Amino acid sequence: MSGFSFLEQISEQHGALSIIVLANPEEASSAYKCLEKGADDYIILPIRLPVAKNMWSTVWKKKRERRTLDLLYTERAICTEKEKILKDLGQLVTKMGQRRSLETPLSVISRTIDDILGDRENQLPDTVLESLGDIQQLLHTSNIYKPDISQLFNDIEPTNDPLTERWLMEELGFGEAVIEAREGPNWEPSAQLSGLASLKFSVIDKGDESLLPLLLSMFSDLGIVERFNINKDSLRKFLCAVRDSYHNFRHAFDVTQCLYYYLVTGKAMEYLCYIDIFALIVATLIHDIGHPGLNNAFLVATESTLAIRYNDTSPLENFHCCSGWQIITQEGTNIIENLTSGQRAEFRLMLTNTVLSSDPARTVEVISKFEGIMNQYDKTSHSHRLVFGQFLLKCADVSNPVRAFPVSRYWAEMIQSEFFLQGDKERDLGIPISPFMDRDSPEALPRMQISFLDYVVEPLSSRLVAFLPDTNEVLTNLQNNRTTWAKYLENASD
Repeated sequence: MSGFSFLEQISEQHGALSIIVLANPEEASSAYKCLEKGADDYIILPIRLPVAKNMWSTVWKKKRERRTLDLLYTERAICTEKEKILKDLGQLVTKMGQRRSLETPLSVISRTIDDILGDRENQLPDTVLESLGDIQQLLHTSNIYKPDISQLFNDIEPTNDPLTERWLMEELGFGEAVIEAREGPNWEPSAQLSGLASLKFSVIDKGDESLLPLLLSMFSDLGIVERFNINKDSLRKFLCAVRDSYHNFRHAFDVTQCLYYYLVTGKAMEYLCYIDIFALIVATLIHDIGHPGLNNAFLVATESTLAIRYNDTSPLENFHCCSGWQIITQEGTNIIENLTSGQRAEFRLMLTNTVLSSDPARTVEVISKFEGIMNQYDKTSHSHRLVFGQFLLKCADVSNPVRAFPVSRYWAEMIQSEFFLQGDKERDLGIPISPFMDRDSPEALPRMQISFLDYVVEPLSSRLVAFLPDTNEVLTNLQNNRTTWAKYLENASD
C-alpha cells in the first residue's frame, strides 16, 4: 500500500483525527497531494517555534473551513439537482397544462399530474413521482373538501365516545345512506323494449298516452317493480300524475329513454346498484316537472316567487325536486312505500342530488367531479355512484344534439320557441334580452346549437364515451349534427 493510499484510508476511517504532514522544502508538491488525499495541513521542515505554537489552532480552523466548504458543495449539488427537477417539471406543466374547454383549475391540475405520471420520458426522481401520485389519489376522490372522519374520531377525547361520533357524523354531514344491495342488474332487454335501448328511438311522433305503457315496461323489465315491491296501480297513477304536471311530458320521456339507453346499451348499469337505477329513472321523470318555460336567470332577475323561496339558488331545480317528491310520497302515487329506511334514504339522496345538479349553472362542476373519479371508479363507493348518477342525468338532459339530425332539429326548434317567448317577456319588461332569445335574430338557432354543442354537449359526451365505449354513436351523431348546423349558419349569414 502506498503512502497516499494509507493516508486516504486513515482519513476515511478516522475522520476525527487531525493529520499533519511534515515535508522537506523540495517535497512541497507531495505535501499538496497529501492535502488532496485527506491531510489537514502540512509543515515544511525544519519546524519553527511560532509554527509549532499555532499548529493546532491552525489545523482546527482549516478543518472547520473544509467542513464548511464540503457542506457548501453538497448544498450546491442539491440545489442544482432541485433546479433541474423544477425546470423539468415546469417544462412538463407548460407542455401538458394547456386548459381545455370547460376545465376547472382543479381538473387542469389533476390532468397535468396524470400526464406527468404517465410520461415515460420524464426524469423526475422517484420521491417526486411518489408525492405526485399521493396528491393525485387525493384529487381523484369525490369528497375532496371533506376531512378524514376516522382521523377526527381518533383526535376525540375520550376516543370511545359513540354518541359524539354519531353526532359529528350527522351534524357535519359525514354520514352516508346504508347500502342494502350493491349488486346491479345484468340482463338483456325484452324484445318489446329492445328498440328503446337505442339512440334511434324517436318520441316526436308519439302521443303521451302511448308513452306510459313503455315506461311501465321499463320499470318491470329493469326488475325495479319486483325488487322493491312497487304497487303497480300506484306506479300507473304516479306516471299519470307526472305526465299531467308537465308542459311537455315528451321531454321527460325523452330524457328517461336516453338514460335507459345509457344503462342498457352503454352498460352503465354495471357501475350502479338497483336502488341507484330506481332513483335515476324517477329523477329523469321529475327533473323538469312543473317547468314554467322560463330559465333561472329570468326568475332571479324578476324576483319571482320561486327565486325568493329558494334564495336565488337553482330555483327551478329545487322546485322540480320538491314537486316531484310530493307526488312520489303522497297516498295513491307512493312508489317508495315499501322501501326500508336505508333504501329510502339512499333513494332520496340520489334523486335530490341528480335533479339539483341538472341546473345548467352546475354543468362544469358535474363534469369536473366525474372526471376526477372516472379513472379510479369504485362501484362500492356510494359517493362515486352519486357522482356518476349526476353525470348520467346531465348527459341525458342535453342529449337532443346527439340524436339523428331530424330529431335533433325538432327539439332545437321547440327550445327556440320557448326561448323566444322568454325574450318577448324580457323586451316587454324593458330588461336585456337573453342570448339566443331574440326572435329578430335570424341566425340565432344555428349559432345557439353550435355553441351548445361545443361548450356543453361535447365535453359531456366525450367523457361519457370514454367511460362507456358502447355509446360511441353519441360522438358520431354529434359531429354530423355540428357540420349540418354550421352549414345552416353559413346560409343564414348570407
